This record gives sequence, C-alpha cells and structure tokens, in this order.
Amino acid sequence: MIKKKKVVVWSDNCGGQMKNRMILALYCLLIAHGHYTVIDHKFLVSGHSFLPCDRDFGIIEKRKMKSFVPEDLHEVIRSANTVNPFKVIDMDGGPFFDFGKLASNCLNTTKLKISTSAWLRITEESLKDGSVLMKTNFASSLNWTTVKVFKSSVTIEHFKDQTLTALGRVNHVTAEKKKDLLSMVPYLKEEKHKEFHQKLLV
Repeated sequence: MIKKKKVVVWSDNCGGQMKNRMILALYCLLIAHGHYTVIDHKFLVSGHSFLPCDRDFGIIEKRKMKSFVPEDLHEVIRSANTVNPFKVIDMDGGPFFDFGKLASNCLNTTKLKISTSAWLRITEESLKDGSVLMKTNFASSLNWTTVKVFKSSVTIEHFKDQTLTALGRVNHVTAEKKKDLLSMVPYLKEEKHKEFHQKLLV
C-alpha cells in the first residue's frame, strides 16, 4: 500500500452534512489505518466563496423537467449540460456504513465547538493524544487550538479495531408520507410511476 501523507478537503459550512462527528470519525479511521498522516478540512466562508461544483448545481437547477420518481431526476441531471453532459452514478450497488455509531462510541466533540471552526487538522501525532487541531479562520498568524475529542479510555487503537456496521440498503418512508404520496397516484399517467409509489416500504 502506498501511504499518502496528506490530503486537503474543502467543503461548505453545512453542519448537517460536513461539520459533524461522523466526518471526524471517518478521518480518525483513515489515519488510524495508515492511509494518511495529515488530513486538513477547510470550510468555506459563508457568503464570500463558492466551490466549482456550485456552478454545476446552478446548471442543473435551470433544467425545467417534471420528475415523478428518482430515475426522472437522473435524466434531469444527464440532460442539463449539453456540451459536457454530467455522469449519473447510481449508489444502490455498494454498502453504506454507520459512522454515527463509531462517533458516538469514541468521540466527544463538545469542547471542539465545531460550528465555529474554519479549519480542522487531524494528524497521527494529535491522535496519539486523542486530540485534533482547530482554527477559527485561515490567518497564518493564528495559532492552532488543540482540543481533546476522544472519550476517556479511547485510543487510536480503538479505530484500528472497529468494524463498521453496514446501513440498510432499502429506504423507508413514514406511513403518513406514503399515504400522502398514494393520494396523488391517480393523477400519474405512467404505470411505472404508480407502481413505484405503491411499492414504497414503511
């Protein structure tokens, strides 16, 4: 295995998707298994920056097309850019893992105050002490703050020994949601669309 020394991840500031314990647990796992020695995660400043993919999202949003089932959304994305069409990769074929359970078992991020962070750094050295490094902005003059995130008695060895639990590959909806969707089925023209909603699992 070729050991990659460092990776830099850029993302938006969305707490639900990126600024959370699950992402931190993933980074600890990658370093514990020797894939990286340093992982930097930098968060864009809201309202003052954007990622290249934001332009792609804008192109897709302009595509006017009715969608009744997930496969219709695939076609919306594929046809949005006629010059350089987007590729749609269906994720049904592979397992998804429960990093939430790993995070709950091993991490306590209360002192990290991740919502205020602009830059997180996870290293082999910091994890030996169960800590990560954090900055609230990108200024080179700002010193790193070291914050302990491992729960008591947890060490980096715990991440080496963890077996991730695979999440279920079948999505469910609430009974109330299915009832609402079924009320619209008579208005659908395509039989395949009706069948999709009728077979939703609760």
